Amino acid sequence: MNNRLFSVQDVIKPLVSSWGMLVLGTMLFALLVVGITLIQPLKYSSTVRLLVIQKSDSVVDPYTSSRGAEKIAQLITQIVHSDSFMEKVVSSGFQVRDDYGSDLDARRKKWNKTIEARQVPETAIIELFVYHISVEQARNIVKAASTALQTKASEYHGAGENVQLREIDGAVVSRFPIKPNVILNAIAGVIIGLCVSGGFIVVRARKRADMNEAVRIRVMGDV
Repeated sequence: MNNRLFSVQDVIKPLVSSWGMLVLGTMLFALLVVGITLIQPLKYSSTVRLLVIQKSDSVVDPYTSSRGAEKIAQLITQIVHSDSFMEKVVSSGFQVRDDYGSDLDARRKKWNKTIEARQVPETAIIELFVYHISVEQARNIVKAASTALQTKASEYHGAGENVQLREIDGAVVSRFPIKPNVILNAIAGVIIGLCVSGGFIVVRARKRADMNEAVRIRVMGDV
């Protein structure tokens, strides 16, 4: 096989001559990705925002108090994934369905896919996200989680009444499913399909050229 490197012409020429195959391969790959995406359950999202407030006194300066609140906010983003917090949400009285199964490992995995918490960088603000196939359950779970954090968070941070969590933005539920992201996955499918199809076309053209070159050399040798 010819060991020369690919030139720009080696790439562009076969892609141009086989553009129909390139487009078809890209479309088929994108449709495959979209099809796999649509097979998955479509989930709505619900969101609330909470602020961690740490009371300051004459001993602790406001900056230190603010940094302490940020640390607690960071801690809270991890706590929401715990078994303990999940049980508080499920038993909160907000009509949250306990459909997470009985196996502990399975419950954790499903709960981690249901809830997400993010800290707004360099602030004590927590953004809480819940994803569920039911709009009602998405709303109920995020309300239950917000209430649990406001009333039970002291069990985790250990600062007692010196720290409070206050909801600053109420529950907002998406109008349409946002998970999985069909548009983003379709774009990714197009890009991957373009690369795979293009690579196949270029490699195939290179192999054909090498075979033709080998035949030409053999014929010249026979002569």
